Amino acid sequence: MLDARQCVAVALAGVTCRWMPAQQTAPIAPWPDGLQSFAWLPDGLDTDEAALRALRELGVTGVTVGDGQDPEPARRLGLSIYRDQLVGKGTLELRDSQFAPLRAAYEQDRAIEHLLRPNCLSDPATQGDLLARALTALAPLAAAPPSFVILGDEVSTTRHVNPLDFSFSPHALAEFRTFLRGRYRDIGALNRAWQTSHASFDTVEPFTADRIRAREFAAGGTLPANLSPWAEHRAFMDRALARTVRSLAGCARAKVAVPIGLTGLQQPAAYGGSDYSLLMPELDVFEIYDIGGARDLAMSLARPLARQIITLFPPKEGQPMDLVAAHVTDALAHGMTGVVLWHAGHLLNRADGMQPTPFGVAVRDALRGAQSLSPLAGASVERSLVWIVESQPAVQAHWMLDSASDGVTWPRRLSSYEETHSTSVAARASWVRLCEDLGLQPRFVAAAQLRALLAQQQVKLLVLPVCLALSDEEIAAVTDYVQQGGVAVADGMLAFYDDRLRRRDRPGLDAVFGLTPRAVPGLAQLLVHEGQPAAQARLLSGAAACERSIEAAIAERAAPSLSVQCEHRFGRGTAIYLNIAVCEYASVRLDPKRLNAARDLRRRVQRVLDTADVAPPVSVRGKGLPTCLERMLLRHKSGRRFLALRVNAIDSPFVLQTLSTQSPLTVEVQFAAATRLRVLGESAWRGPSAHFELPLDAWRGVFAELDR
Repeated sequence: MLDARQCVAVALAGVTCRWMPAQQTAPIAPWPDGLQSFAWLPDGLDTDEAALRALRELGVTGVTVGDGQDPEPARRLGLSIYRDQLVGKGTLELRDSQFAPLRAAYEQDRAIEHLLRPNCLSDPATQGDLLARALTALAPLAAAPPSFVILGDEVSTTRHVNPLDFSFSPHALAEFRTFLRGRYRDIGALNRAWQTSHASFDTVEPFTADRIRAREFAAGGTLPANLSPWAEHRAFMDRALARTVRSLAGCARAKVAVPIGLTGLQQPAAYGGSDYSLLMPELDVFEIYDIGGARDLAMSLARPLARQIITLFPPKEGQPMDLVAAHVTDALAHGMTGVVLWHAGHLLNRADGMQPTPFGVAVRDALRGAQSLSPLAGASVERSLVWIVESQPAVQAHWMLDSASDGVTWPRRLSSYEETHSTSVAARASWVRLCEDLGLQPRFVAAAQLRALLAQQQVKLLVLPVCLALSDEEIAAVTDYVQQGGVAVADGMLAFYDDRLRRRDRPGLDAVFGLTPRAVPGLAQLLVHEGQPAAQARLLSGAAACERSIEAAIAERAAPSLSVQCEHRFGRGTAIYLNIAVCEYASVRLDPKRLNAARDLRRRVQRVLDTADVAPPVSVRGKGLPTCLERMLLRHKSGRRFLALRVNAIDSPFVLQTLSTQSPLTVEVQFAAATRLRVLGESAWRGPSAHFELPLDAWRGVFAELDR
C-alpha cells in the first residue's frame, strides 16, 4: 500500500489519485468526555496569553490553530487545540476573488472558456499540491496531535452552492469522459441516452445549464424531457469533490490518529458538490450549516461514531442573548460533542483588559449551565422507524425546474437565495419539522442504498419527499417494500425522471400509489415552484395541493381535477399519495397567521402515521405551549439513556422569548410503561410511573436520565 508521500509523488507524476486509500492506519484517538468548546482565534490572539487565560476563564476548553499560528501558548495553559483548514483556502473552497470574475465573464458572453475551475480538482498538479500542503501542515502535529483536524471549511466545487458549470478544463473533460465510459458500454449507448451524435467519447462535452435549457425548455409548457447531458456532469463534479476529500482524509489519517473532517458543509444542491451520500462516509468529525434539514440528513448518513460539532455565532442585533444557551442545549439534545465559538474577538473586549463582552458572558453562563448535561455529548439519537428518502438527482431536477423562470440570470441564484427558493430544501426541512412536531425523530436514507437497507433493517413508514427522480432499482425497491406489507407516503412530484434525469413516459410509481394512468404532467400542472405553492393551490382545509389532474379510486376531492390524500392498497401494503405541498410546513409552523395550514398538514400526516402504526415513544403536552415540543431519546455508549425535551423554535426567537415570560412552564410526559427518571442537575429519582410533570425552561428545555 502506498503511503501519503508516495501518493503525492504519483499525483505529481500525473496519475489521478482516485484510488487513494481512505482507511486509517491507526486507531482514531477517543474523543474526550463532555462537551468541548473551541474558540476560533484571529491572527495574533494565538500568542496572547492574557487572551487565552481570559478564554479559559469563560469555560472554553480549546482553541483553533490555523496556518502560521502557534499552538504552544494554548497548550501551556491546558487548552486543547484543533487544526483548522489544513490545506488553506483557494482550492477546496474557492475565494470570492477567484469565483466572482469568472461568473461575471460568463454572464457576459456565455463562453465555456470561463468555466475552467481554478485549481481544478481533476488536475494531478492540484491533487499533488493539496497532498503536499497537507503533509507539510501535518508534520509538526505528529509529536503533539490536536483533538481533530479540519481539512477545509465551506468546501465546494464552485463557491458555496452558487451555480456555475465548472469544470471544462482539459483534465476535467478527460476524467469526465472516463467516467462516462464506465457508465455506457459504447458511444452509441451514450448518444441514445443523451440524444446526441458524438463520433467517439473523445469528443463528448457536458452541456452547460444554458445549453440544456435552450434544448429542453424550447417547447414551452412541458417538463424537460432529457437533462442527462447536464445532470451527469453535476454527478461527476460531486464525485470529484468526494474523491479529493477521501484522498486528503487518507493522507491525514496516515500521519495523525485523530478525527479528520470538514466544517461549514453546505446543504445538498445541484452545484457545489454537496452530495452527502458521498461526503459523509469519509468524515470522522463534521459541522453542517443547518439549512433545509441538512443537519439531520448528515447525522443519518454519517459513518459510525462520527462526531458532530456546531459553530456558535453572536446573536443578531435585536435578538436576546438567551439564544446562546438555546443553541448549546440544542446541540447537546442532538448528541453533539463540540461547539466552535465565532470568534475570540467577539468573546473578549481587548480594549477593556480582555473583559468578556455580552456574548462572552452569555457563552460563559451557557457552558456552566450545560455542565450537568455533559453525559449527552456523543450520545446517539434513537431514530424512529420512519425513513425519509434522499435523492441527489431529485435535488438537481428541482434546481432546474425552480430556476426555469430565471432566464439568463440563473447564475445569480446565490446560496442565500437558494436557501429560501428551493423546493428540495423546503421539502426536506418541512418533513423533518413535521416529524419532530409529531413526536418523532426520522432517519434519512440515500435512495441508492434503499434496497440494501430495506433488506437489512426494519422500517414502518417510507417517506418520499418530492422525489422527482428515482432509478429503476429504487422504484423496484419501493414497489417490493409496499407489496410485502410496508407503508409509503409521497407528497407529490414523484419519480417523473430516472436517476440520470431522463423523463419517463409515466411517473414510475403511479401504479403503486393507485393513481389513474396519466402522462408526466406539464409545467402548468405543477402547483409548487421554488418551494412555495401557488395561490390557486390552497384548499379550504388550510393546506395546498401539489399537482393538478391527480385521480385515484380512494381520494379526497378538493376541487374539480384536484384530488388529494389518495390512498391505495398495493399487495399487502398501503401507498398514500398526499398530493399536498408539505414543503411549506417549515415556513408556516410558527407563523400565527398560517396556523390553519400548519394544523391541516399535521392532521394529514398524523393520519399517515396512524396507518403505519407509528407512535412517538413519549407523549408530551403542556398548557399554553405551542405544537413544537421536540423530544429525543438518546443512548450513550455506556448504555445510559436520556430524554431531551425542548421548544423547537430557535428560528423564531420571539416564540421562545414570549414563553420565557410565562413562568413557571411545565410539561406533562407520558410513557408507554412505568419507568424512573432523574432530571439532570437534580439528585433524586422520580417514579416509577408512566406519567411525569416536569419543569420546562423555554430556552434550555429539560433533560432527564431514564432508568435502564
